[in-house]
This record gives sequence, structure tokens and C-alpha cells, in this order.
Amino acid sequence: MFANILNLFRANTTVIPNIQEKRDIGVKKLVSRYSNGNISLQQSNYITKKQLAEKQEKVFMHKFV
Repeated sequence: MFANILNLFRANTTVIPNIQEKRDIGVKKLVSRYSNGNISLQQSNYITKKQLAEKQEKVFMHKFV
């Protein structure tokens, strides 16, 4: 009985992923499902256009001597 009462007052510790995380998970599942034979894609080892653009900006900002 006391356990049930304490359980009522315990803080909710479940983590609710935000919309972007849900979308990323969905994209990874979709890509891994339809990438026949490409192990890199099946393991979600790919880069999105946004990530590629960020990487390019970092490289272009670097000053090569």
C-alpha cells in the first residue's frame, strides 16, 4: 500500500523525444530498410545535406598555410 502511495508522488522519468529526434529515427529506419546490400547505409553511416554543408563551411573557414 505504501509503495503505491510513494509511486504516485514519484517524478515521471520517461524521456519524450522531440519531433526532430523522432524524424531522424524514422529516416534511419527507412534508409536501412531500403538499402539492399549497402552495409554503410544499413548501419546509418551516411551524411545528410545539412551535415555536409556544415562540414564544408568548417573546411572553408580553415586557413591552409
